[in-house]
Amino acid sequence: MTTSATAAVEASAPAQPFLDLSGLRKTYPGVVALADFGMTVRPGEVIGLVGENGAGKSTLMKILGGVIEPDQGSIVIDGESHPSLSVAQSMAAGIAFVHQELNLFDNLSVAANVYIGREPRKYGFLQLVDNDRLEKLVQPLLDQLGATFSPATPVARLSLAEQQIVEIAKALSLDSRLVILDEPTSSLPIAETEKLLDVIAGLKAHGISVIFISH
Repeated sequence: MTTSATAAVEASAPAQPFLDLSGLRKTYPGVVALADFGMTVRPGEVIGLVGENGAGKSTLMKILGGVIEPDQGSIVIDGESHPSLSVAQSMAAGIAFVHQELNLFDNLSVAANVYIGREPRKYGFLQLVDNDRLEKLVQPLLDQLGATFSPATPVARLSLAEQQIVEIAKALSLDSRLVILDEPTSSLPIAETEKLLDVIAGLKAHGISVIFISH
């Protein structure tokens, strides 16, 4: 990342990192998006990644998500080195993203959003969504995140911070080990920001790593 970006680390550090980045470089014609960037992420660690617009934060997210390949550098996950990641490899490793523009369906319930496209089915060939089982799968995730709404709540009724919790619950349903939050507090009032920080503390307590991106 360019010199205008910094990474601040908070949490005690176990010996074995989950993710270790070193020497990452990505250039476009006339632009150096990332220059010799390195970072280590350990289980249950919370990292604040701070940089101005153009500092390379989005480029880093795309590399970790398997959308683009770095020109140079190494990505090590659980001790295994990769020159780059595919989208499938990123998901299989447990890397999840909560983008600034949330990807939720307002007309559906919380549970339906968490398991969109992966809903449990019933009645054999009829393949109807098993809503009872769906809500039972989602409730423990909401409990873990300290949510005060139910799996049956329509997303349209939720505040922005609560919708972010739904996105995080979706990540947890995929057994994510690292959740990357892109500018999560940019549109939140102070009270809602404090709720989100409580959620991040809960993720840390469960051994889930968090990268908190901000400008």
